Amino acid sequence: MKIIEHSGVSPVHKDTIRLAEVARAYGKHKVLDMGTGTGYVAIALAKAGSSVDATDINYAAIACAKENAVKNNISVNVFYSDLFEKVTGKYDLIIFNPPLGGVEPGWQVSIKAVIRKSILKNLVSRFVSRITQKKRIPFLKKVIDESFLHLNEEGILLLHIQSIDVPYLSRYNIKIIEKVFEHSTIVKLSL
Repeated sequence: MKIIEHSGVSPVHKDTIRLAEVARAYGKHKVLDMGTGTGYVAIALAKAGSSVDATDINYAAIACAKENAVKNNISVNVFYSDLFEKVTGKYDLIIFNPPLGGVEPGWQVSIKAVIRKSILKNLVSRFVSRITQKKRIPFLKKVIDESFLHLNEEGILLLHIQSIDVPYLSRYNIKIIEKVFEHSTIVKLSL
């Protein structure tokens, strides 16, 4: 797959690639890739035969995802939406790799870029996670609750979240799929 990355758009990392692989294994037909970024996950699923809607709140990401879909000769419906604001359909699969704190200001993007290159990345990442957790947990609960309104009867929500978030989401039918990094996990939720 040919993916270009634009400034201001979260680049493709191991978690992005692994989330696409896990999502592809479910073989769902109608998919929503929320917070699409470069469009990597959306394009991977469209290549596997899924009908994909991809959303983002970042106009640079929307342009990047559209450009990558064209570059890969794949049809993906990419559009602006703040979470589910502009989403009208029901899906077999919803995928979301949320920003660390729920909403990711520019300073946080810069800090994450430095952290990823640091030998202390796991320690620093856990520290940043604890700081942002008060805002992140209500955000994740909102995403989960709204996802259930947009899932078909046997639909699935896949999230890549911080491992420390899992106990706070115990009221949901949550299944840990795998740890991607020492501090992050892909989880599956269903109705």
